[in-house]
Amino acid sequence: MSRANPNKHKQKEAVLLKGGSAQTFRGMLAYVQNHSPSIVVFENVDTMDDRGDATSNLDILLAEMSNRGYENQVIMSDAAMFGKAAGSALMEFGERSISSMFATVRAVMSSCVRTPCCATEIFLPSDHAFAVSDLEIRQKKQEKRRELQAKSGPTAQTWMDSHMSFARSLKFRWGEAVPRELKENEWYQTLTEREQDALRLAKIQSQSLLFRDVSQAVGRVNSPTLDSITGVHVLPTILPKMQLWYEKQSRIWLGCEAMICQGYPVLPLLATYEAVKRPQAWTATEVLMQELAGNAMALPVVLAILQSMFVSFSWAPAAAEATTAHTLRRAVSQEDVLQALSALAQVSDRADAPRARNAPTSLEERIRKRAKQRHEAKGR
Repeated sequence: MSRANPNKHKQKEAVLLKGGSAQTFRGMLAYVQNHSPSIVVFENVDTMDDRGDATSNLDILLAEMSNRGYENQVIMSDAAMFGKAAGSALMEFGERSISSMFATVRAVMSSCVRTPCCATEIFLPSDHAFAVSDLEIRQKKQEKRRELQAKSGPTAQTWMDSHMSFARSLKFRWGEAVPRELKENEWYQTLTEREQDALRLAKIQSQSLLFRDVSQAVGRVNSPTLDSITGVHVLPTILPKMQLWYEKQSRIWLGCEAMICQGYPVLPLLATYEAVKRPQAWTATEVLMQELAGNAMALPVVLAILQSMFVSFSWAPAAAEATTAHTLRRAVSQEDVLQALSALAQVSDRADAPRARNAPTSLEERIRKRAKQRHEAKGR
């Protein structure tokens, strides 16, 4: 359901769906309708219905899941409370369980709360191979943009009016020369003209901030990240197109850093990916990882919800463990035990020196006795 997934039929037919939130939601409903999973954990902060008369996301989800016979619990949480270096308001729904268990889920989830690391700790060194490679890719894209602009001619810059108005509110004369240390920065040079101007004005507005998202409108580039209580920096909600400028290294963050910020240990995966020398179905580019991180549900929150559900729910009564005529699992017979013991003897380190005794060992005796009891129970 994601645009990042390779489409093996893309050469034969046009891709009509864009992979938006509404389409993903409908795909999830179709899956639930066909497979009836016991538990559904759902998180989404975008529009789940692309019709003009749509109500809130919560109303839509509760109505659709209730129509399919599910009980619902709404959990509002902040991912930064679960050890993640970025915060976001999340909605998760544990489905098909009795209401008395929901309180237990909440209590268990509270034990998973912990202080996150400082956001500055997730950044790789500026001379890391991933950072150097991403800078080269950005520089090549910038050259292509310039070549395209030279061929097509100048285009209307619709952002200038809002930037000029923002500069006036700062009592700053828009259009002044960019400081030398910023103008000569290689990362700064890879930004678009609008992003460069937004970063310049954001620095004028507040010079003490460590992080600025230049993908946002000029008035929303700056976002205070320092938590006065814990003393650590907590990043804002990660978005797919986020262009986060890190002042300490004067560069745009990497897609792999965005994945780490969402709690995914992506560096070992990338190391293995680089070591495997064979054609891959997809390429782990920084752009793709940024898209995945912006659309992903924070891994620590997912783990907290799932483990809370598994320890809080009653999955089946004890009587269900008894073997019935409708049980797919077949009772183990004595022939099965003898065949298994024979196979073990063949692969044993002592297969060349068989034991000189015919009496079964205590373990073999217990296995045979248990198989006989199960066989008799099945006969009843």
